[in-house]
Amino acid sequence: MQPLENDNFICLKCNNIKTLALFDSRAAKSCVSQRFVNCLKLKIQNLPIGHSQCFAAAKGKPLFVAGLVPLTLNIQGLCIPHSFAVLKHLT
Repeated sequence: MQPLENDNFICLKCNNIKTLALFDSRAAKSCVSQRFVNCLKLKIQNLPIGHSQCFAAAKGKPLFVAGLVPLTLNIQGLCIPHSFAVLKHLT
């Protein structure tokens, strides 16, 4: 992978797939694209009752939540399990 000019991206592994991830310390939610989850061949879990079905991007654009998925991020050997909201049109 080529280095990016934006220092907010980190290189990590998820299910042995190397990827770049945006690390945003100001984000209120942890999100992953439905496309990436499909590449990992993971089942998306239904949203629990009361969970928001739509988030708002920084500029106010609606982001629709398809469900939740547990992922384990491997960052230089440090494995971090975390639950992510799966967004249908996240790039």
